[in-house]
Amino acid sequence: MPLPNFLCVGAQKAGTTTLYDILIQHPQIYLPDIKETKFFNERYDKGISFYEQFFSSYKGEKVIGEIDPDYMFFEVNSVATRIYKHLGKDLKLIFMLRNPVDRAYSQYWMNVRRGIEKEPFDKAIALESQRIRKNLFSKHNFSYISRGQYASQIKIFLEFFPIENMFFIIFEEDFIKNREKTIKNLLEFLDVEDVELNLNIKSNSANMPKIKFLQNIIYAPDSTLKKIGKVILPSEEVRRKTLKFLEKINLRSFRYPKMDESLRNYMMEEYFINDIKELETLIGRNLEYWYR
Repeated sequence: MPLPNFLCVGAQKAGTTTLYDILIQHPQIYLPDIKETKFFNERYDKGISFYEQFFSSYKGEKVIGEIDPDYMFFEVNSVATRIYKHLGKDLKLIFMLRNPVDRAYSQYWMNVRRGIEKEPFDKAIALESQRIRKNLFSKHNFSYISRGQYASQIKIFLEFFPIENMFFIIFEEDFIKNREKTIKNLLEFLDVEDVELNLNIKSNSANMPKIKFLQNIIYAPDSTLKKIGKVILPSEEVRRKTLKFLEKINLRSFRYPKMDESLRNYMMEEYFINDIKELETLIGRNLEYWYR
């Protein structure tokens, strides 16, 4: 069974779902029906044969990929080591990076929408270090600052893969302002034809639940609904798709409030400025517009 020869490994809330919706249109690119398999960070103990099942519908496409923004962030037993072991040194990697303050704020409102964040944003930031030590659920959901410290994460991948195998997409500059050129360059990087794709896609736009109680049930880690679902729907993938469907029909459009500028400036200086300057050196890009 074929395995991916490219991965988009992150970051969360930086346009990876929109990228998935664009690339899955390409006739020479195979992506699994489920965007994020979580294999290399959460489900690795199931074995490589379990991972292969996600690519069982492969029909000879030129390249095979997966898009999972958790791979960049989670270092548990070194996700990069696992990826290198099974997918090899020639693997191509895509990194999507967003202003880390905006990324954190977007993640926060996603968690509010899902009913798993009850604290105001400034307190959630202050609580992060003690929260994410509790368990995997907390690290996954309350990692507002740590997910945006990109340089330290990319350096881990550079231990295994050359910089020439990496394609960096800056959310604001490349994906919002220059999407057509960026996708053209990405297709060249993946060595597939430059075909016409629908680029006018905006996935995972800001929204809020119509019924908060239902949303709380969907995202609570050990809800009664999920326990019943395991009995009625033994397949993990079917359960996941069912919960995604319930969430989709329960959402309404929402514009979250603008972040307080003093908090924005504090976060940049306290948590991100040094990491961004290191990132500029690593990837050879000027990111001054993030912090000027």
